[in-house]
Amino acid sequence: MAFCMSGNRVLAGMSVHTWDVVDAVRALVESGAGTDDSALRGPGVPLVSLVV
Repeated sequence: MAFCMSGNRVLAGMSVHTWDVVDAVRALVESGAGTDDSALRGPGVPLVSLVV
């Protein structure tokens, strides 16, 4: 997973061979909500939990 961020907002996300996260990444980008980048690095943190 790779994320492009501006401040605490996720502007884009890219996944390679991780098909089950596409919807969560899309929702995170479209929500415009801020998130802590350490949560994005945490392998135990589900992406859907970051969508507000």
